[in-house]
Amino acid sequence: MIVSQNLYLHQTFTSSMLLEYLIAIGGVLGVLILAEIVVKASLRVAGHYGLSGTFVGLTILSIGTSIPEILSAVIASINILKDPSTMTTLSGLVIGQNVGSDIFQQMFVLSLVGLVGTIVVVKKNLKKEVGALLAGAALVLFFAIGGTLHRVEGAIMLLLYFAYLGYLYTHRTKERITKKQRLSTKRLLSEFGLIIIAFAAMGFVADKVLESASHLVASLPVSASFLGVI
Repeated sequence: MIVSQNLYLHQTFTSSMLLEYLIAIGGVLGVLILAEIVVKASLRVAGHYGLSGTFVGLTILSIGTSIPEILSAVIASINILKDPSTMTTLSGLVIGQNVGSDIFQQMFVLSLVGLVGTIVVVKKNLKKEVGALLAGAALVLFFAIGGTLHRVEGAIMLLLYFAYLGYLYTHRTKERITKKQRLSTKRLLSEFGLIIIAFAAMGFVADKVLESASHLVASLPVSASFLGVI
């Protein structure tokens, strides 16, 4: 009888874990697909206003490719406010996925492109682009030395980021992506509507992914930051 009960509990636990894995993986894929929709819609809007390729690359594309991390951080922050006891787990997941994403893009993506082809580096942009990257990483490291990131520190980093966006806009190149690809008013409004709907859907999916990830952290012998990095 005891053996049967133990077997039943083991099977139930295994099924539950498998479901959490499927939700986490499926949710991540869903967010990536929605992020792709947002990026393409944003590029069409950028084409409508004739924004430069450099400005679009450093803003729309960079933000678009980071949408999963952004949404996860926002949803995690809301959940922490609702239930402060989840702070350690959710903070570990957010920091882990943020750092893991940066490391993956720098060490894997660039190396893969370098192996397959050639990466052209515009030297005049190194200070503006790579310099900002190093400054941002150094600022996070400095603020994190105390073991926590507070609201004031978060506000400082956010203000500096918007200042950087302002700098990019005022120093944007005169060269355009193409000549303005004008959209009708109806089409422009539909593109903005599509972006808003996709963001809302990503917020819902990101919440489910974080919930499943939290369950996995509680069930597996791994830290939240490690799971976030992976």
